[in-house]
Amino acid sequence: HGAQTEEDWHYEHKAKQHKALMDSRKVIDEVLEDFKELTGREYKRVETYMMEDAEVAIIALGSSVETSIFAAKQIREEEGLKVGVIAPRCFRPFPFDLIRDAIDMSANLKAVVCMDRSAPGGAMGALFNEVSAAAYTTKNRPLITNYIYGLGGRDFGVEEAKRIMREQKAHADAGHITTEIQQFSGVRGPRLGFFTTRRD
Repeated sequence: HGAQTEEDWHYEHKAKQHKALMDSRKVIDEVLEDFKELTGREYKRVETYMMEDAEVAIIALGSSVETSIFAAKQIREEEGLKVGVIAPRCFRPFPFDLIRDAIDMSANLKAVVCMDRSAPGGAMGALFNEVSAAAYTTKNRPLITNYIYGLGGRDFGVEEAKRIMREQKAHADAGHITTEIQQFSGVRGPRLGFFTTRRD
C-alpha cells in the first residue's frame, strides 16, 4: 500500500491510467463477442430499443432498463407516443460515440431524459452530464432533462416511467423544457426540482 507514484510522476501515472481505460473499449467489445459465441446471448456496450422512430427517449441503467422498455411499449400501444430507450451497459469508459449514434438514430428525436440512480450532491446526475456532452455533437441536439430516482432501493415503476415519458413529450411539443431541468422521482414530501432554462 501507499502512494502509487511519487509526486513528480503522479500526473503521467494518471494519464496512463486514463489511456488504459479508454483502450479497454476494444477489449470489452471482443469479450462481449466471445460471450455471444459461447452462449448465444448478445450484449453491447450500448443497447437501443425502438429508437428508429422515437420522438422522445429515456436513458437508463441496470434493472430500470426493463421497466423503461415495458413502459415504452405500453405507451406506444395505448397513447401512440413514440418512445425509445437507450441502455448503456458499460459506464466506464463512457461510450461517448455510441450514445451519440443512438441519439442520432431518429431524426424525429426532440427530448431525452437521463435517469440517475445516485445522489447528485448539489450538481446534475453523472449520467446526465456524460449524455449531455455526447449529445452536443449530435445532429438534432435534443432537449435533455435529468431525473434522480430509486435512492435507497425506492421502487421505479411502469406508471412513473410513463408519466416521465409524457413529460418529455410536453417538452418536445413546446420546443423547450417546461419544467426544471432536474427533478426527483418518487420522493416523499414537496416536489423537488432544480435548475431552470428560464432567465426571469
